[in-house]
Amino acid sequence: MKNFMRKVNRGLVLGGALIIGVTVYVVADYKRFDSEKPEVEELVREYVGAFAEFNITPEQYRETSIQYSKEDSINRIAEFNEFADKYWIDAENSELDIFSYFVNKDRFSAAMQNLIDFEERGYITEFSIDITDMKIKKDGPDAAVATFTSHYFFKGTEDSAIISPAGFNAHYSFYDPNDPVEPRFMQNSFSEEIIINLVRKSDGWKITKGLSESNYDIEVTPIRSDDSDNKA
Repeated sequence: MKNFMRKVNRGLVLGGALIIGVTVYVVADYKRFDSEKPEVEELVREYVGAFAEFNITPEQYRETSIQYSKEDSINRIAEFNEFADKYWIDAENSELDIFSYFVNKDRFSAAMQNLIDFEERGYITEFSIDITDMKIKKDGPDAAVATFTSHYFFKGTEDSAIISPAGFNAHYSFYDPNDPVEPRFMQNSFSEEIIINLVRKSDGWKITKGLSESNYDIEVTPIRSDDSDNKA
């Protein structure tokens, strides 16, 4: 009996030590993450700001339905992939992600390629993104999730399209190419909820996937003909 109780007591001590050790690790891990939140937020804001320029059409292609040349298309997507490599890391989508429309790095690059190759696309001359309501949360070991509201403002023809920081290719106004009337130049603004998942790597935080959760407050305003100088 004494041997049995001795073994039980030893097990209780070891179990208690293990619980204390795990508790200390979890508390320390959360404290470390709290200190890293500003770094994660800074990366997300830097990424969104740098990304906005990829929605602006190069000046030589700012005519209705003009396509990129093959050489320019290759160069443009190469520039975009170089940009994506700086902020994104390859990650496979789970089945749950697929059904909830999360975008990984491959889908992100494919969305930009589709925008470049879109035959009847319009063009964008101005594009800006403002971020509000940023929240950073821990999402497991060396992982984080950033949620924020992304506010867009852009000018372009009414058949233009944009890609959001979460990687979605979206049209917010349409133009019938068979219509004899030229597409109008439009001023657009809208907001959407964005979810960005990140992991900590040896060279810093990287994005693994993105999700555009909802759109609202969409406003599309035709710009008067006497404002045409604003197109360039």
